[in-house]
Amino acid sequence: MRLIEISGNRRYLFVDRGFLSVKSGEEQMAKIPLDQILGLIGAGHGITISQTLLSRLADHGIPYVVCNAAFSPVAIVWPLQGHHLQSRAIRNQLAASQPLQKRLWQAIVRCKIAHQAAALDIVGCSSAALQRLVTKVRSGDPHNCEAQAARLYWPMLFGSAFRRNREGQSPNDLLNYGYTVIRSAMARAVAGCGLHPSVSLCHSNQFNPFVLIDDLIEPFRPFIDLRVHALYQLDSTLDQTTKAALVETLHQPCSGSDTSTSLLNQIQALARSLSSSFDDAEVQLRFPQPTELEWQAFATL
Repeated sequence: MRLIEISGNRRYLFVDRGFLSVKSGEEQMAKIPLDQILGLIGAGHGITISQTLLSRLADHGIPYVVCNAAFSPVAIVWPLQGHHLQSRAIRNQLAASQPLQKRLWQAIVRCKIAHQAAALDIVGCSSAALQRLVTKVRSGDPHNCEAQAARLYWPMLFGSAFRRNREGQSPNDLLNYGYTVIRSAMARAVAGCGLHPSVSLCHSNQFNPFVLIDDLIEPFRPFIDLRVHALYQLDSTLDQTTKAALVETLHQPCSGSDTSTSLLNQIQALARSLSSSFDDAEVQLRFPQPTELEWQAFATL
């Protein structure tokens, strides 16, 4: 499965006999089988996409992500039918009690901070403060340990002058693109489980219809952060080479609770485990558990 980005300007996207076809004027640029596409990202200017292609993408459960000039996603075309038991999955999701939602969010925040601590270890920074924060995360994270961790984490990873801002200077553009890659993969995983992306555990932006996806990608951000750190050390800019390096993180080996597989499979496993948690009304989340060697691979180009 491949994540496809359309970064060229004035491209025409349409479907041709089961293939995504990309043209520039009369020139055929690419033809890719739909059943090999994980997600489609539109990042170029003047892209035209056919109604038939949008329909076929939905049939295959493929999200189409629209990016702005800063490579941040501003819209996702979402399949309405993604799972044969979708109605039951959404009913259980909506019926989840507040205590269950808070415990699920607690588990997600703990995992995110633990992964941030691991990332700091890999780049040679002290992770002791973040490791202490992991133990302080309570149900629902009422003390906002997630934000406390961020204030410690970013200066150590990218220097005291760095500010995480979607519109900010590099490496923010690299982070934006990397997070878009993870968000696209999670969007497909959530759709495949029949869950509704606008019913969140924590995020509550009324203008964001994909808040559940943003909840679930939190533990995966440090994997992108490590790859961006490696690129930033080389003064890399956002181009086709660095984009490929960020997409490749999805296919890096990454152990989980019961198997060694890819980061992409761990994304899918977390979405499935959330659906199971809603079904059984108890926390059953399955998070990535990478080995030290696997962590090092994410920080290596």
